[in-house]
Amino acid sequence: MKKILALVIVILTFCAMIPASALSFPDLDATHWAYAAVSELVSKGTIRGFTDGTFKPTNTVSRAEFVKMVGVGTDRRTKEYKDVDKTHWAYDAIMTSGLPSDDRNNFNPEKAITRAQTIDVLYKRYGVAGVKAPDFITEQGKEYGVSKDAVSWIYTYGILIGADGLHLRLGDTLTRAEAAVLIAKCSKVNSPRNFVDLISKDVLEKAMKAHPIFEEGFTFGDVLTNAQLAEAMIKFGNDIATADTSKYSISSSIAHEKSNALYVMCKSNIGMENFTVEFADSLATVATAEKAVKNAAERLYGGTIVDNAFLYTDVANKGNSPVTCKDILALIVQYDMMIGTNYAYTTDKVGDYYAKVNTKAENDATKYPYNHNWFAVILEEVPNEVYHHYTVMEDAPAAFYDFAREYAELFVAQCDRYVMAAEKGYGVKLKITFYPSLAHQNEKGFFFKVKVTALNSTNYTPYDLFGAGAITNQYTKLTEGTEFFAEIYVESLV
Repeated sequence: MKKILALVIVILTFCAMIPASALSFPDLDATHWAYAAVSELVSKGTIRGFTDGTFKPTNTVSRAEFVKMVGVGTDRRTKEYKDVDKTHWAYDAIMTSGLPSDDRNNFNPEKAITRAQTIDVLYKRYGVAGVKAPDFITEQGKEYGVSKDAVSWIYTYGILIGADGLHLRLGDTLTRAEAAVLIAKCSKVNSPRNFVDLISKDVLEKAMKAHPIFEEGFTFGDVLTNAQLAEAMIKFGNDIATADTSKYSISSSIAHEKSNALYVMCKSNIGMENFTVEFADSLATVATAEKAVKNAAERLYGGTIVDNAFLYTDVANKGNSPVTCKDILALIVQYDMMIGTNYAYTTDKVGDYYAKVNTKAENDATKYPYNHNWFAVILEEVPNEVYHHYTVMEDAPAAFYDFAREYAELFVAQCDRYVMAAEKGYGVKLKITFYPSLAHQNEKGFFFKVKVTALNSTNYTPYDLFGAGAITNQYTKLTEGTEFFAEIYVESLV
């Protein structure tokens, strides 16, 4: 009796053995974004409709449903799963899926499949070994036990790239419609794609706003001369909006307005034999840009970066191509994912200067605050509550960003006054981190949001120290290591 009841539940819940065509699904017409993919899998016989004739495109796809959609493979598991018997409607697909059992030898057919698990199935069926992908992409597979080769293949072939071309969301589930599209893609792609073409335009636009390194009027498709590239890299490497070369040792020059910037680039890793007017005015290549951006990123980072960012899978044929602004931004995004390319400044001192720390941009648009367009860059480590603390203003922080970066030392000096006042008046030791992207000015003075770290334990709270300026953890007693965000206001920076 139990076996009969179980069989009835399976038939009603999943797919009855009734063939259907995509045209017959009342909940999936020809205008649906997954229609073509579902039609393809229906024609292959790996998708069938539910007993009520529907496809249910928005339902979360289960492990059994997904492997059934992929179809029966050639490599069969020899050991039976404990929870899947030979009468199961997806038995053959499950036994050839390549998915491992859990620690109790269960397949868990009704459990939702994750995006990571789909990669395991698809790579074994369609995958190509030896494919190259950025390291920060392949690193995403480690947490879920997905091999570097599998992640590289599914990303570089454009099968699973995430909405922004950066975050694969491997722990997420997917719908039946999404599963059909994912599977259908595997039989169509036959060549790798380039990172510069996979990353989303929105991410690149954010990077361009966060790093205003190009001359006014430049757009994504514009190419750069070597001199323009050199100047852009001075700005990027120093995280400022001006090509200030005063901190570099420059011992020779050429008759060119960007002589100093070009000298720095050639001296670093491009080669001094290229320090000529002709080279300055010739178009920069992808190969030159990849070297120059890495060198500038290392200056920004203050050390060696082991991994290399790259643009094109086919480097041999693309290396001599003229580099565009879009190319350079794509490289910067990769380095930002590795090391963080936006300076913050702390009240700690390194010699006579306040310490700089690298911070990463938040490149996952799904995590942006609603008012993200007010800011030049959204940072991973700053909670949305801080961004939401702003109200509509005539001069948004984005318009003030270059000034705040240029005069960051003056802002941190004001933070230092708070540090000294807190220790003197309350016995509280603090470290404050200043973010140029969180500063703005109006007719009353300068306002900037900061991260405050307690360096000792006390009975005071952030509200005791900052009053209404405390944004997070307002009434939490400070212990060593407690962090909170607050707003500082000063009428003048001097």
